[in-house]
Amino acid sequence: MNNENADLGHEKFVKIMFFSVLGIFSILLVIIALTSMPLRSKASANTLSLKIKIQGTYKAFDKIKASVAFYDGPDKASEEPEVEFIYQGGAFNGDVAFQSGFNFAKPYALFIKPVNYVGRIFCSAELSGDKCKTPAFFFLTSGSSADLTSQPFLGGDLTPPNGKVDAQDLSFIIKNLGKLTADTTQNTDLNGDGITDVVDYSLAFYSLSNNAEDDKIELTTPIQPTGTPEPTATPSATPELSPTAGLTPTAGLSPTQGPTPTGTLSPTPTPTVDPLVTPSPTPTIDPSVTVTVTPTVLLTPSVTPTPINIR
Repeated sequence: MNNENADLGHEKFVKIMFFSVLGIFSILLVIIALTSMPLRSKASANTLSLKIKIQGTYKAFDKIKASVAFYDGPDKASEEPEVEFIYQGGAFNGDVAFQSGFNFAKPYALFIKPVNYVGRIFCSAELSGDKCKTPAFFFLTSGSSADLTSQPFLGGDLTPPNGKVDAQDLSFIIKNLGKLTADTTQNTDLNGDGITDVVDYSLAFYSLSNNAEDDKIELTTPIQPTGTPEPTATPSATPELSPTAGLTPTAGLSPTQGPTPTGTLSPTPTPTVDPLVTPSPTPTIDPSVTVTVTPTVLLTPSVTPTPINIR
């Protein structure tokens, strides 16, 4: 009987432990989901989600702040001075809200400077530093993202920054070694763990030995692609043909009058006069008679003999 009670008690204990572990695991899942919700809600329309790499070692949910400036050429177009980045998945993730009136038609370069770190310029995810000459980022109103972890940010340019890590920055860190951030007037905690220690000193010393400084912004204005306008055929007015005066009919050659046919008179017969007959006067042709000569027709004038009186 006692064995049976012991078995029941053991079984009950196992069930209680199982459900307790299950409950704790469920609570952890809810906490993780709630902590990640703000990050997801920010990555919505009119935001740019950035992923950057910071020099040093960090733990999940460590936070830093950085200024993010947009350049559309040599001049700054806009800037977000305090963007919060949270360490997750081996990188710092932050969301930048696009300002009202942001021109999404232009390409941009990004200049990012975390607090106590040197700044870097990015023309694209692959082009940064001295290779960044022409802005090449295009962003969308529906939301964009950029992974900029190819180049880590080096620490040591303490606030107020002067654009480089120098001996003065290192001396401030040495002065505050072992002090909590709340106990110092100068923020020398580079990795944000709440204390200035040898880790912060080593980060700044590495940057100093590599002459770390802000990237120089030497950008040129990108040439905007313009569509070549298609030539529009403007219908030209077709000139109406002026009525051309026809060829003036050239008067044909007037028929050339051939040589006027000359009437050939047949030899006038000489009348034989009897010696006893006294010849009468030679008959004459009446000049009033008009002779019409038809070509190729020979006219033989008829002679009307005058009666001869014979005595």
